Amino acid sequence: MTITLNTPSFRLATRTPAARFFAEIFGLRFEGLGGHFAPVRVNDTLTLDFNDAKGLSQPSIMRFT
Repeated sequence: MTITLNTPSFRLATRTPAARFFAEIFGLRFEGLGGHFAPVRVNDTLTLDFNDAKGLSQPSIMRFT
């Protein structure tokens, strides 16, 4: 059985600057907000979703397929 981590979501103080910084240091592209998230695509199967922590009561989320 193969398990793939495909869309982890991270709660941060400010999603957009965090996503831009992550993308820049790893040579990835940040293409702007996608709904409530600032997504950064790492490869064909992994996208990191950065989300603002303000007003959220749930912890970071990890999705597997």
